[in-house]
Formats: sequence, C-alpha cells, structure tokens
Amino acid sequence: MWIHASAERQARWNQERRECKERGLVLKKPSDTRWLSVEHACAALLSSLVTTARTLNGVRDNDAVAKSLLHNSCNVKFLTLMLCFCDVLPFFGTLSKTFQREDVDISMIEPRVQATKTAIENQIEHKGMCLLWFTCFCYR
Repeated sequence: MWIHASAERQARWNQERRECKERGLVLKKPSDTRWLSVEHACAALLSSLVTTARTLNGVRDNDAVAKSLLHNSCNVKFLTLMLCFCDVLPFFGTLSKTFQREDVDISMIEPRVQATKTAIENQIEHKGMCLLWFTCFCYR
C-alpha cells in the first residue's frame, strides 16, 4: 500500500488516525481475483476514510501520487461506487465461501445463488446501509 511504503506517510497516517479517533481496519491492496479481498479493502477504506483523506491532503503538495489519489478518491462518483461495493460485496463473499467449502452440496447451489440475487436486488431497490448513510450525509 502506498501510505505504508513510506515511514513519513505512515507516521502521518497514524497521527491523523489518533486525532480522528478512527479505529479503522488496516488498508490493504485488493487482489484482482478474490471477492473477499476487494470486500475487505473497501471496508478498510470506508472505516478509515477521514484519516486517509487527511493524510493525502497533508502530503499532496510534495507528492504527485498523493495529489492524484486525493483527487480521484474524494469525489462523489468514487465514494458512491465504494459505498455500493460495501453494500453488495458481502453477498458475493458469502456465495464465494459456499463454493469454496469441501463439502459443497450441489443441491444448495441454485438456492444460494437465488438468495444472493434477491439480496442484491433488495439493496438496489431500497439502498444499502452504506449508500443510505452517504445519502443522509450529503443532504444534511
């Protein structure tokens, strides 16, 4: 992870984290092939979003990567997409865990896929918790 690759950035991130009193998860780079990895990365970023934004803002003048990350991650499109991921990816994670079990019961696959599809449709129709929180936050 870019923040953790520099002792200076890491120290600033830790300081911001203490000041914000966030107990966020550790930021991790998501794997391109694992749903659970992407789910955990989104949850970690969401739980430490303020700390991360403040850290990037503090070092952006001396660091082109920080400036770019801040610009690309602090816009409505990125935040909305991340919150949608936080709402939807846990369902894919559960489905993925079902398929990874050694004792997969073939007769349970279709009902599990249908349950996942229904849950995601409900998230879309009624806005998930993360997206609902964001909407309420924006209209304050």
